[in-house]
Amino acid sequence: MRSTLIKNATIVSMDSAIGDLDGGDILIDGEKIVAVGRHIEAGDATVIDGRGYIAIPGLVNAHIHTWEFALRGIGGNWVGSRDYHANMHQGMATRYNARDVYLANLLGSLNQIHHGTTTIMDWCHIVKDAEMTDAAQREFPRVDMRVDEPRDRDVSAAVDHGRIAGFDITADGDDFFAVDQNVAAVEIADGGIHRHDG
Repeated sequence: MRSTLIKNATIVSMDSAIGDLDGGDILIDGEKIVAVGRHIEAGDATVIDGRGYIAIPGLVNAHIHTWEFALRGIGGNWVGSRDYHANMHQGMATRYNARDVYLANLLGSLNQIHHGTTTIMDWCHIVKDAEMTDAAQREFPRVDMRVDEPRDRDVSAAVDHGRIAGFDITADGDDFFAVDQNVAAVEIADGGIHRHDG
C-alpha cells in the first residue's frame, strides 16, 4: 500500500506521549497511522499540506438513531417524548422495511464519518425481524465501521469496566464484525431480534 504524509498540521493527539503539535506530521501506511511527530521523512509518500488544518482523533457520538437519518428535520414542533413516540414509533417506523433500514443506516453512517465521527452508539430500535436486523448491520463494513451489538433496551444497567452489564455483545457468527482496529467503531442497541448462530 502507498504511504501518505500529512505535513505541518495542527495535531491534537489526545496522547500524552505525543502531545499537541503545531506544525506536526502524520505518516499513514495504507490505512494505519505509523508515526506522528515533527519533520517526518517518508521518501515516496504522497504528501498532503496540512497547514491551516487541525488533525484530531475521530469524534464519538454516544447516542444516535441512525435509522432515522432519512427523517432529519421532522418533528421540530413535537412536544417531548409523547409526540416522538406517537409519531415516530407508532407512525413512521411502522412503514419501514429492511431496505429502508439499510439505506438510512448507510447514509447516516456516511454522514457521521463525513463530519468526523468515527464511533457511534446506534440505538437501532426499528428492527422487527431477522431481515431488518441483518439490514441494520450490513452497511457498517461498507463505511469501515466496527460493530458490537448490545441486545438489550435496559439502558439503566450497571456499567462494568466500560461495558454495560447484561448486554450480549457478540458477532452472531457473521463476518460483519471482522474488521481492523483502525476503523470506526459502532455499537448497535436494537432491543429486537436475539439471534445466535450455533
